[in-house]
Amino acid sequence: MTIAFIVLFIMFLALNYLDAVSTLKVIQLGSFRNERNPIARWVIKKYGAFKGILMIKGVIVILIPFIIYAFIISARDTVYTLVLIDAVYLLVVMNNFKIAKKMRHLYQDNNENRERGQRII
Repeated sequence: MTIAFIVLFIMFLALNYLDAVSTLKVIQLGSFRNERNPIARWVIKKYGAFKGILMIKGVIVILIPFIIYAFIISARDTVYTLVLIDAVYLLVVMNNFKIAKKMRHLYQDNNENRERGQRII
């Protein structure tokens, strides 16, 4: 269980980093309105994209000792919970990068049309 916990915990931290990077990319390409989490959207709107994301991920840093303590109390439950959390974060990160890719292509197409003098919808 200890090795599973360590692997899943490292994945949890890595996926949080990728979530922050991908969310920042989507917001920079579009708007804070692209954030689907209403609390995160409010924080990002109030403090800006970079500071807002840092504040939100700061909460994750605060949770680290509690996650470790939960593992000490019940290793099996904590590992199962991390599997679920990692799966959700993986889906979020994949979706963020998919949206960023679509937005990048949309802006490239609009810029190409603008250069040709075509009307932009």
